[in-house]
Amino acid sequence: MNIVILYSGGLDSLMMEKLAKRDFPDANVIGLFFNHGQDSVDREIKHLPDWVKVKNLDWLGDEIKPRRKKTDPFAGAIYIPGRNLVFSVLAACYYQPDEIWLGTLADENNCDATDKNNVFIRKTEDVLDYVLSPFLDHVKIVFPLA
Repeated sequence: MNIVILYSGGLDSLMMEKLAKRDFPDANVIGLFFNHGQDSVDREIKHLPDWVKVKNLDWLGDEIKPRRKKTDPFAGAIYIPGRNLVFSVLAACYYQPDEIWLGTLADENNCDATDKNNVFIRKTEDVLDYVLSPFLDHVKIVFPLA
């Protein structure tokens, strides 16, 4: 089994790593961090374990700005349109894993979080399964902390 953990450098990433290694001791676990121009990138990369792969994306600049603001009081700069979809697609294409793990927490799995809910999982899996069918049978999107 191949598991890609979308690593942020936060506590959720560390917990997913521990869960994957505990529950799937024979799995090939890949940590994947995307440097996409986020404000905290230097601090995040500094705290990554050595085994996490860092991919650089020329993505955030003056052109990517949400047309509408989210109403969540904690939103700030963390909301980037389609971020988890883009990261999931890239992870699937790079590594053709059996599972992609995201650090979504239970309170984030709701209808307002359109790239962190069960509908997102189902639709993303459907697209990945279709597009990647020549290469693998199924990619499962997992929120192990939700």
